[in-house]
Amino acid sequence: MSIVSRKVKAGKPYAQYGCSARHHKGASVCANGLTIGEARLTDALMTALREYFASPEYEGWLEDAYRANERARARAARHGDTIERLEGDVRNAEGRVAKVTEAIARIGYSDPLAAKLRAEEARLLDARKVLAQAAVPAAPSPAPRAYSPAAVLAVVDEVAAATLKRPQKARERLRGFVDAILMTPTPDGYSVRVSLKKTNPAALFSEDGRVGDSQRSCGGRI
Repeated sequence: MSIVSRKVKAGKPYAQYGCSARHHKGASVCANGLTIGEARLTDALMTALREYFASPEYEGWLEDAYRANERARARAARHGDTIERLEGDVRNAEGRVAKVTEAIARIGYSDPLAAKLRAEEARLLDARKVLAQAAVPAAPSPAPRAYSPAAVLAVVDEVAAATLKRPQKARERLRGFVDAILMTPTPDGYSVRVSLKKTNPAALFSEDGRVGDSQRSCGGRI
């Protein structure tokens, strides 16, 4: 689907959408000559989004995502404990090397002390290698936050209201969480399929990944 024409209503620009293939390559490629105005398309999209975000399916996804964030935070905490332990091993090894070095300085060189120093230096080197091989997170994982379908629907309503006043701004906002819209002609209108971009509810309306699809009819009349 792409913009096939543009119109101005009450001083505001609105686009007319239709089949991309037909618009660019002609009727010989696609017989679907139906078009739909931006207002009707947006209304259909908002209906599909509201149905999906109010569904038990989405509520279950929110709960799963929250629990996944909790598990990730727990793993990060365990990793932090491991790093702390390895740092302790390095400090202990450094202390042993220092003690042997002090003994040599105090007592004088001897083969047993030299052998002890080499052994402790080898242990210190091993401890530092193990610590270096452990990947230290750049930053601690944020605490997971619970989200409700009602909060998400409020954002959808905000975008819907923006379409009436600032269509271009609303388009930009929709691009943040809508990956693709597929409208299929039916005998009494269209069916609407929406693909969403999301993996993390903490960034619900920013562009970073796909949540899944919502397939809903918008009543067949748009």
